[in-house]
Amino acid sequence: MSENRTSSTTGAGCLDRAAWADVVHGHYDRVFRTAMARTNCRALAEEVAQETFIRAWQKYHLFDGRGSLAGWLHRIAVNLSCDALRRERLHDHRCLGEARQNAGGELRPPDVVHRDHCCRVLREALNDIPESMRRAFEYTVIMGYSYREAADIEGVPEGTIASRVARARNTLLQRYRRLDA
Repeated sequence: MSENRTSSTTGAGCLDRAAWADVVHGHYDRVFRTAMARTNCRALAEEVAQETFIRAWQKYHLFDGRGSLAGWLHRIAVNLSCDALRRERLHDHRCLGEARQNAGGELRPPDVVHRDHCCRVLREALNDIPESMRRAFEYTVIMGYSYREAADIEGVPEGTIASRVARARNTLLQRYRRLDA
């Protein structure tokens, strides 16, 4: 969805419902992925995504348009994810129930175990690189933002995002090669 559609307002910077529906449809997947990456819990991520759009609708009059709408929604989702994690103390009963349900007391297929191991190794490796590189990598590679969108979110030039992503990839590749050796 083009952000140009958001110029359809009913006054005082408020979007009409049709334009807001376009915003939600155009940005929901990214907002959800952001929340999921932050919370690692589907139920919590769904709540955060919904609350992100509720808050954005209520506060749209405060959006000044200097940054991108995607960046503004991203920031709301990140902040709400942090709030949710504080409330839930990282391991909400719903997530534990989800894990128990997925485990089901049965042996897990090797591909699921391997995928979980790879995700854990990647998360550990990402946690070991500098914060700015990690965020640039997560925004572009994991969450699917363009370099321009990531630059808007971070408030840096697009070239800075590109170099941070390249350095993050090189660092992760070196770590992978050490593990593989």
